[in-house]
Amino acid sequence: MATGADREVDVLAGGIALATTGMFAGLALQVSLAEHPARLSLLARARLQQWQGSAARTDRLAPPLALAGTACAALAWAQSGGLLWLAGALLVGATLPVSLLLIAPTDRRLGALDLREAGPTSNALIARWGRRHDLRAAMGVAAEALLALATLR
Repeated sequence: MATGADREVDVLAGGIALATTGMFAGLALQVSLAEHPARLSLLARARLQQWQGSAARTDRLAPPLALAGTACAALAWAQSGGLLWLAGALLVGATLPVSLLLIAPTDRRLGALDLREAGPTSNALIARWGRRHDLRAAMGVAAEALLALATLR
């Protein structure tokens, strides 16, 4: 049976997991639903320039949020044994290898392009990046939903 101190750890860890995963999901949704569609309306050179400036900033925000959400959800699971905490931890944690394996190679190619090289190739890479980012956003939203359900149990 959980003691008062154990319950406090559950609430604290779960609350931080919910908050940081929610921030991760919100950031990803903002990019997928607002920033990226607006970027796609730009001409090739401006599109690439905007992507390069935005990607560097977003890459500093998203991984720490995903890591914090993963660690705190895992702690809440370890304390409570609730499988929704574990599922949420695994899902938000899985955004990291998705980022490294599916998104980062495209990031590197786009980041290495000179603005004078903007055109069909950069446009195709940015479109591919957007589709892969949508997957990461969906994973973040699903992880947040699982963690929200875990708080209700």
